[in-house]
Amino acid sequence: MTFEGFLSPDTDVPIVVITVMEEQEPEFTDPAMRQRVHFPNDDFTKVATLVKAGIHRANTCIILSDMSQGRSVQDADARTIFAALTVEKLNLDIYTCAELIN
Repeated sequence: MTFEGFLSPDTDVPIVVITVMEEQEPEFTDPAMRQRVHFPNDDFTKVATLVKAGIHRANTCIILSDMSQGRSVQDADARTIFAALTVEKLNLDIYTCAELIN
């Protein structure tokens, strides 16, 4: 997985990717990018995780469906919607984009 195509090298804005990783963190070809991207290994539906990640200071939140751990499509979509509603409640000024499977 590569993140460099999505990140502008001309900014110092930190990126937080909240996910339960079964593998190690992805490698970056640009060390400066690696300094900006943080990977809390936690559940993105938990309020405490979102707060710790700085959701109150965020401008944008992108939520991707999580089909790991044998989740059904219905469960993945429910978790995505729950996370999006939680994010919007915690930060009224955030722009949220969420991926739904069905």
